[in-house]
Parts: sequence; structure tokens; C-alpha cells
Amino acid sequence: MAAALRKEGLEDFILLEKAHDIGGVWRENRYPGAACDVPSHLYSFSFHPNPDWSRKFAPQAEILAYLQDFASRFDLRRHIRFGAEVRSVAFDDAASHWQVTLTDGTVLQTQFVVTAMGQLSRPALPDIPGRSEFAGRVFARLEQIFQAEDGTPEADERDVLVTLVEAYERKHHDFGPADPIEAIRFRMEQLGLTPRDLERYIGPSGRVSEVLNRKRRLSLRMVRQLHDGLKIPYETLLAAG
Repeated sequence: MAAALRKEGLEDFILLEKAHDIGGVWRENRYPGAACDVPSHLYSFSFHPNPDWSRKFAPQAEILAYLQDFASRFDLRRHIRFGAEVRSVAFDDAASHWQVTLTDGTVLQTQFVVTAMGQLSRPALPDIPGRSEFAGRVFARLEQIFQAEDGTPEADERDVLVTLVEAYERKHHDFGPADPIEAIRFRMEQLGLTPRDLERYIGPSGRVSEVLNRKRRLSLRMVRQLHDGLKIPYETLLAAG
């Protein structure tokens, strides 16, 4: 709708987004294998099709990239107020306008309201024994600021907390070096890739099979190609596997 408004020359509107970036459910859900159960060509705006979907049911990373690209191409980001979670919406009969109240206490007045609330961005936490007693202040804070824009105080706080959490995990829960083959397979699952898709990074199909079955070690050329193409960290690909 925002793109349609701009197409009609209407610029006096804002989009309220509770997080600090575009994406909604596709930003929040990043678990392995996350993908859409609607065919990709139907999960696109009719006036902005995407010819580059890698498969019929697009994976999470591609959908998120599509949405972020859409917002940029249609110049919608300047209309978005990030970190603005809506607490309530009420119609003021006397003034004949809507009052939109945010969780920080801000009250907005507007002639029209269009709701576009997502239903799958709030996690359903498992009933793990002891969870109700776990304070989890660091993790709760990280959840609040994880999408903070780089260069902001919140982003600096996030980076410090992530560093501290990683240091704690290395000290108390060291799982040893990363497995490069498992990392490759994990990335394949995320992106919906097949062994044939790895040929551009590793070489002929026989070589791909040898690598995935641990019969051939990764060469430095393969490491560079996999890092550049699949964004797998160098330290993971160079780990003993």
C-alpha cells in the first residue's frame, strides 16, 4: 500500500515498525531450513516480480533480501519509523481522528489507519524446566537491540554483549573447532542448494562429492570461493574437519 500511495503522489504517511529493520517474520525467524510454503512467484508483489528466486519455495534469506530491496527501490525507508511498537489504536469521535499510542508513550493522530500486523514475529518459547526462574537479562536485552542500526549506542551495546556471551560460551561450553563440512551443509539447507550448485565453488561433481563425503580436503581456492559465494567465515572453513 505504501508503494501505491507514493505512486499516486501521496507522501504524507508513516509506517510504524517495532523493530529496527525491514523483514517482519522473515527477519525474526532465522532457524535452519526456514522457508515459505507458498510458491515464490505468488509470494511477490505483482508489480515487482523477482526473477531470481532459487527455488519454488523460497528460503528465508532470499525473502528477507527481497523485502529489504523492495523497501529501498520504492524509497519507503524514509517513511518508516523504526523502533515504534504500537500499544493501542482508538478512534476519537469528538475530534474525528484516530489516536495511535506507542509503547514509549508517544501518541500520534491521523485521519486513516491501516493495520498490517504480523502474527509470527513473537516466539513461542518451549516449556523447558527452570525457564520461569531464569532471569536472562542479557538475552532479553539482546533480543531488544539485536537489529539496532550500526553506529548507534544500542548497536555498540549489542556488540559488547555478544562478545561477552561468546567468551562465556567458549569458557564454559566449548564444543571444539567448527566442522567446515557441516557448515557447508548447513548453508546449503538455508539457501536450498544442491550439490550441483557447489560446482561453481568447488569444481566438478566428483570433487564436490569427495569434499562432502570427507574424502578430499578443502583447498585454499575452494575456501576463498565458498567464503565469497556462500558467506561462510574463513575461520570455519579452515578449521580441522
